[in-house]
Amino acid sequence: MGQAALSRFSVDLALGGGRGSGGVRRSRTGEAADALVAWRARALGRPAPVGGAAYSLFTLTGGEDVVCLPSPRGGCLTNYPLIGSVCVLGGVEVAARNGAAVRILAGPAIHQVEGGTYTGGFVARADAGTAALWRLSLWGGVRTQLLPRYGGETYSATALLVGLRVR
Repeated sequence: MGQAALSRFSVDLALGGGRGSGGVRRSRTGEAADALVAWRARALGRPAPVGGAAYSLFTLTGGEDVVCLPSPRGGCLTNYPLIGSVCVLGGVEVAARNGAAVRILAGPAIHQVEGGTYTGGFVARADAGTAALWRLSLWGGVRTQLLPRYGGETYSATALLVGLRVR
């Protein structure tokens, strides 16, 4: 497809898996989902600023274990929390006229942590997509949700994602 057929506007949807870090927790491995709406400042074919908004989710694989693993703080260790993030992202995209692209994005986020607690933080992602066929591309990438101050500690959830991009 030529440059005129592809839009500077894109919608990405992805699923994947990852691992959480931070806090005194167990069961840190989980699933991830991501939705991004983005817009390029210039036509395809050269590097350009790109901005967008995204919703990112990290949740655990499986549920509570019946075995109590002792916590150094007393009681039992709890599982890593579910994290949902709404963010505004900005960065750069290098895209060929056929839609193949590499981009890096980062920005501030509001994270909702399991139990209804809200906290500020950041989301960063890097991805690469194939050439577009009928406006669709496959893409893969990595995304990190960072919560610098949750419960007095720093938490993060990093996921590998695979998805579809519509341009």
